[in-house]
Amino acid sequence: MAPKVRFADGEKVLCFHGPLLYEAKCMKWQLKDKTVRHLIHYSGWNKNWDEWVPESRVLKYNDANMQRQKDLQAAHNEAKKIKGGKGSKKGISDRESTALPPQEKTPKQKSKDAAAASVAPESQAELQRKKRSRTEQNVETEEEYIQKLEIKVKIPDELKCRLVDDWILINHEEKLVQLPARIPVDTIIADYIKQRLSVKGMTPNKETVIIESTDGIREYFNTMLGRRLLYNAEKSQYNELLAENPEMIPSQIYGAIHLLRLFTKIGSAMAYTQMDEDSVPIITSLFYDFQKFMAKSAATLFSQSNYIPTPSKCKKEVN
Repeated sequence: MAPKVRFADGEKVLCFHGPLLYEAKCMKWQLKDKTVRHLIHYSGWNKNWDEWVPESRVLKYNDANMQRQKDLQAAHNEAKKIKGGKGSKKGISDRESTALPPQEKTPKQKSKDAAAASVAPESQAELQRKKRSRTEQNVETEEEYIQKLEIKVKIPDELKCRLVDDWILINHEEKLVQLPARIPVDTIIADYIKQRLSVKGMTPNKETVIIESTDGIREYFNTMLGRRLLYNAEKSQYNELLAENPEMIPSQIYGAIHLLRLFTKIGSAMAYTQMDEDSVPIITSLFYDFQKFMAKSAATLFSQSNYIPTPSKCKKEVN
């Protein structure tokens, strides 16, 4: 069944970048890991800032959303005033990036730059320093915005040690998780759904929440695995699997320990989703319940027998 795409290629839209909405154009779309993504070009920005974004970050270009854009800008400006009034100071190294990337220059802007270049080097440097200082003090960085919105996902105490053991095995003992996993993520999710839906008093509404939330876990896992859930030592193994099967779906290959790693990252990944505040405690509660479900089978799911020596370690042992 073809995916339902809300935005057409070439359509003018509004797109979230950091805390604000910007005018943009959908260049093309793709279905990746069962998620519709659009290649976005921000109007007036250098094409180097074109990026693939999930459809949840894109809004229709209409009066209601344009008003929302203005409201967000006004709130952001007000927040900058309040922040600036506190007199807080930070080092440049703490604020290397801002929410606003460089834009394409018009001929008029280029002529201004040329005129500015004729200023004495000392004066020009001083002007740039002051301008940079004002920008750094007033503009909230995208990283700061994500930290502010990050959803806190609690890890059960009994599973924290599994993450520590995993880190040691991969980074110090030169081990890799044996793939495909004996119990892949898809199976763990299916078992969890079966167990939860068998509980007495399960309502259709609760059933929907469980199914949709676990589908979300799967989608986040498949999207984030290659980019954010692997240690450097594991990337060659991942690339080899991808070379063998470009259509590889991680949730069919990887298992519990990589799924557990997801819960340490998923909070910040959800910063861009348009989730209402009432939904947050429901989602985080389900995430915790899901991990407790895994903890019941921890001896099997997180067994050290699931690891094998890296090829380089095998060579060392042979030699």
